[in-house]
Amino acid sequence: MRRKKFVLLFAILLLSGCGHMVEIQYQAYAVGIGVDYKEEKFHVYLQFMDFSNLAKTEGSSINIEKPVWIGAGKGNTIDEALIDIYKGMQIKVNYDQMQIFLFSKNAIDHKLNDIIESLDTNFNFRLSGYVYGTEENLQEILTSKMPFYYPYITSHLAQPLDTHSLASDLPPLETEEMIIRSTEKTKMLIIPKVVMNKNIIHKDTHILPVPVIKGAYFNRGYDYLGSINKEDLTGYIKFNSNSERSLIHLYYDESDSTPISIEVRDPKDKKSVKKEDGQERYQLTIKVSVILREGAENRDPLKVEKRFIEEVKKDVMASINKAKNIGADIYQFEDYLYRHEHKLWEENKHDSMLEAFTIDDITVDITYVKSISKIYGK
Repeated sequence: MRRKKFVLLFAILLLSGCGHMVEIQYQAYAVGIGVDYKEEKFHVYLQFMDFSNLAKTEGSSINIEKPVWIGAGKGNTIDEALIDIYKGMQIKVNYDQMQIFLFSKNAIDHKLNDIIESLDTNFNFRLSGYVYGTEENLQEILTSKMPFYYPYITSHLAQPLDTHSLASDLPPLETEEMIIRSTEKTKMLIIPKVVMNKNIIHKDTHILPVPVIKGAYFNRGYDYLGSINKEDLTGYIKFNSNSERSLIHLYYDESDSTPISIEVRDPKDKKSVKKEDGQERYQLTIKVSVILREGAENRDPLKVEKRFIEEVKKDVMASINKAKNIGADIYQFEDYLYRHEHKLWEENKHDSMLEAFTIDDITVDITYVKSISKIYGK
């Protein structure tokens, strides 16, 4: 009898630990947050997961349009704006599935310090999501629909690495990485810029606007430097260590009407310093694996290689120069100097070394990759 009482008491103690547990269906799961700053107020938008399109269930189909739920609040601080949302949501807000942190250009320009402080001190936030900036309407981006009505947590913004194996874009910036980089004096913040595109996806003949990356915002710490369009960052996008796969098209000679298509795989950028004529110079080495695709057969492989190296160096240098125009260091040369050549950094050599950097300071090392049935090159 005493043993039964002990077992019963033990079971009660275990069950009492679940007394404050909130069932999953009675929580509002936030998967994205948008922060704007206008009229001297923070405007905050929370995007919520709709469980009805997470999986196919009996009597339902994934191919049914589902709503996107948005909570909107404003206040003198981000927390004050969030409290506005909490009051209206009716049920508990859960941040365990947070994937997207979207900030307006105005917020990045004027209030990045406050945003980072709020994220870093709010213990509810999960900081493993990805950071984006935009000059467009935040609610339009956060309420955009996925093709085939898949849940928004599977989107390119929420899972950017999934599409890098198909076509690399600007390197994604994790929220925790943004917070850390903003406190390091030699780090550059490169925040991907989002726009809505109305030309790519159609449902039958109806337009389905989708968010895409169209460039980047640059910050040194909390100081906003400016933005650069994606077209001007081609060299950096295709030839940085976070890239996975991209294509380059080049012409064998001026008489060609059809370009040679070259697939670029897993590039790695390596910084170093060399001394020349008593002056230190930055060096950038791009190591890349390539597959020669269409148009390369019956071409002199050495000439194709030479043209490819010329194209890579030209595109990389163009990205570096475009960044330099706004005071940005896109390949993070200063951070390399700070960590590996600290004496030169203390002597304030970075600015003059970056200014003196030329296309001749870029080296391209190629490894040829075998295709299904053949290999081109040396």
